[in-house]
Amino acid sequence: MKTMNRKRLTRALAHGFAVAMAASAAHAQQVAQTTEKIQVTGSNIKRVDSETPSPVVTITREQIQQSGQRDIAELLRNVPAVSAGSQLDMSANSFSGGAQTVSLRGLGSASTLVLLNGRRMTPSAYADPNTGNSTVYNLNAIPVDAIERIEILKDGASAIYGSDALAGVVNIILRSDYDGAEVSASIGQNEQSEFGTYRASVTAGYGTLAKQGFNILGSFEAYHRDPVTIKELTNVPAEDLASRGGWRTTQSTNGFPANYFRENVLGNGNFATFVGIDSHCPPEQVIAARCRYDSYKDVNIIFDQDRTDAYLRGSLALTANHTAFAEFLFSRVKTDYFSTPAAFNSGISVWGTAEGNLRQYRLILPVGHPDNPTTVPVAAAYTFSDVGRRTDSQTNDTSRFLVGVKGVFGAWDYETAFLYNKNEREDVNGGYLFFPGLQAAMNSASYRFDGRQNSPDVISQISTSFKEVGESSVTSWDLRGSRELMPMAGGPLSLAVGVEVRKEELQITSDPKIVAGDIVGRGTSSANGDRTVEALYAELSFPVLKNLEASAAIRTEHYSDFGNATTPKFGVKYTPWEFLALRGTYAKGFRAPALTQISESSVQAFNNGVRDPIRCPVFDANLRDCATSFASYIRANPDLKPEKSDNYNLGFIIQPTRDLSATVDYWRIKRKDQIDRFSAAYLLAREAQFPQAIVRDPNPATWLPGVPNSGPIFAVLRQFFNLATTEVDGVDVDFSWTARPGELGKVVTTLGGTYLAHYKYAVAPTDPILDQAGSLGGPSDALPRFKGNLSSTWTYGPWAFTGRVNYVRGWFDGQNGPADQGGGCFFTPGQLVDLDCRVKPWTTVDVGVVWTGIRGLTLGLLVRNLADKAAPFDPNFEVTTAQGFNAQFHNALGRYYTANVSYKFK
Repeated sequence: MKTMNRKRLTRALAHGFAVAMAASAAHAQQVAQTTEKIQVTGSNIKRVDSETPSPVVTITREQIQQSGQRDIAELLRNVPAVSAGSQLDMSANSFSGGAQTVSLRGLGSASTLVLLNGRRMTPSAYADPNTGNSTVYNLNAIPVDAIERIEILKDGASAIYGSDALAGVVNIILRSDYDGAEVSASIGQNEQSEFGTYRASVTAGYGTLAKQGFNILGSFEAYHRDPVTIKELTNVPAEDLASRGGWRTTQSTNGFPANYFRENVLGNGNFATFVGIDSHCPPEQVIAARCRYDSYKDVNIIFDQDRTDAYLRGSLALTANHTAFAEFLFSRVKTDYFSTPAAFNSGISVWGTAEGNLRQYRLILPVGHPDNPTTVPVAAAYTFSDVGRRTDSQTNDTSRFLVGVKGVFGAWDYETAFLYNKNEREDVNGGYLFFPGLQAAMNSASYRFDGRQNSPDVISQISTSFKEVGESSVTSWDLRGSRELMPMAGGPLSLAVGVEVRKEELQITSDPKIVAGDIVGRGTSSANGDRTVEALYAELSFPVLKNLEASAAIRTEHYSDFGNATTPKFGVKYTPWEFLALRGTYAKGFRAPALTQISESSVQAFNNGVRDPIRCPVFDANLRDCATSFASYIRANPDLKPEKSDNYNLGFIIQPTRDLSATVDYWRIKRKDQIDRFSAAYLLAREAQFPQAIVRDPNPATWLPGVPNSGPIFAVLRQFFNLATTEVDGVDVDFSWTARPGELGKVVTTLGGTYLAHYKYAVAPTDPILDQAGSLGGPSDALPRFKGNLSSTWTYGPWAFTGRVNYVRGWFDGQNGPADQGGGCFFTPGQLVDLDCRVKPWTTVDVGVVWTGIRGLTLGLLVRNLADKAAPFDPNFEVTTAQGFNAQFHNALGRYYTANVSYKFK
């Protein structure tokens, strides 16, 4: 939309809003509210009927308490519509360690908008360049025990909420207007006393708006999670362990003491000829003629975490029709990570400065070095075990302040509020190699590679600590109102209009040592950007007939960095019979480029396990170039446009009796202009097309015979563009049945499932679109065809017994499509358990009981995975994380017990 058109629309909406407000005030006495209306996620119009044309799933407070889930992210991963693309906080090796997100429809966390009490959260201060993960709404910042309910809108909602709502919205609604006090605690662990979690909370509220004219509510929660090492992990299938042989026991060939290599031709710089191990290597560490280091002792499957949250809300009735409210939330999440000590193999390690200047280094022991066993220079393959593990202590502080007024002004229900939300992140790292100190120690031969303890002075010289910090914030003001305009055949014609102005800011600063390239092998991330957003929106609900309701919404926004975006949405709900309703929606969606993608921002990362098609035309596990590592430089692009989508939803609701209902919805999303960067593998497969993007070793001695510029890869240069296209569709099914067997209480049974029909993805507009549904291909990790659960709860007197079956279908552990497009199995038969290259399906059963026999007291026990069924083995995660399973869909908890106790004072 042109700027002039946007200004005209702004003036028209503002003028219409003002006129309607004045007119309604003049006729206030003529309006009588006879039925209480509610606010539903996905609409700004308060309504009596909670079933809108758009599908919404609600998770109640009771369901959250009975679920036994350890955090919000884990709870949401049980929702069938939540698929691949979520971020987990299990590893510091990601760009968003300490944060967890949610992804609907496999489109990534950046396409799922997370709201807190109906308003935006600030994205956390991360610069994650991975596909679909550029926006990180950290679920760890929300206190679980303060949640009243979670509403999940499984439909595009950019016309209502703006950017990021391509795949849907998760609205987390906290408690309000609570009068009383309660304390609660829970503890969870498996049979091996692993994966321990401990939570305690206290909530107190006083006053009610109806009686005292005010309410104040406070909640405090503390949470601790125990770490678990990979060596402690026992819940894996015995046959998988047997098939893998040395899985989690084979040590790294970067030994401690060292292994030594010489040049195959003296002076050519290609240290590829093995000459022996250090003579001090203990015999038990010599495996297959190499001195080994046990790297698995430095690997955790989950890390130590502490969370504290404080939530305060107050409401004050100013008059009979107007209420002031304020909210304050503070959350601190501290996660302590560690990883293997720094190491070099016999090849060249490459990293760089923030500006992109490469650092190249190889551990070469010259002739005469006390640990050089030869009369020629040798390269050491070595782990700096005496320096210790590399550590990362991450602290995320989130603060949120909201103040506003809501009420009734004439015929208008209105609400206005000011919001300030800030996230502060600090990473304190240790145990990394300091490049200037390492060079000095190598030149003086003061550091020894024979496995004996080096002096503290030498260790201090070659190692260092450093700090990275980030801060992001959202400051906004909004005003919205809704009213009935006129009667229609099926009810009142209703209008909602609103305006929002916000400022988004992000700053990420790396330690000067990283910026200068003085930290060996450490990537960098930096960002410095801000923008303002102005939005106007309107929504209409017109019940054309008693059984036919239509809705329309439009939102226009102006971003100071890229321009305008206007998105409409249309919906219809038709009820031909009392027991059957048909519904459908069509919506345009958009996602604004993240500040890390469009502003002053850069990321230096590393690619691991990539096959070099020139030096490894046919995969061979024994060749380094078949699973090589190199630096990757990712740059922002100020010319980016927003991503756009077309969303379709068509379904029905059937309820033949008050106790039996079912919904079936077909959904389809087509996203274009997706912001992405070419993957390293994509660029390598097309090196002749993108020759400037690949930086190789310029030493001709390392080139393949007769192949110019074919040395080992040093780095790949990448930039964000509007590239990709994604088409995804499927079917959601939800079923609910309540049986009432007289004096035997009540049994509630629910069934939910999502079937993924297609996930078509193309990196560039000129590429063929390949369907990755049911495989590991595409940008969103594994994409199983089906995910669902069946649950039944029998309530009898003070007892409630629950049984739940959870199912995730398996997938092809590779990528669909022809081999020249990256298709085929990712692994050789020797790496697989299933020779058909499939990860097996996983079915688990949970059982639980809740007792409320004493007034105010609630006791609960839940046993998850009753049969103690191991997570299916996935070799992709043996290679990348050593855990051996896909944590997006599976876990290693085994049979897991959660005990809950709460007491309400009244």
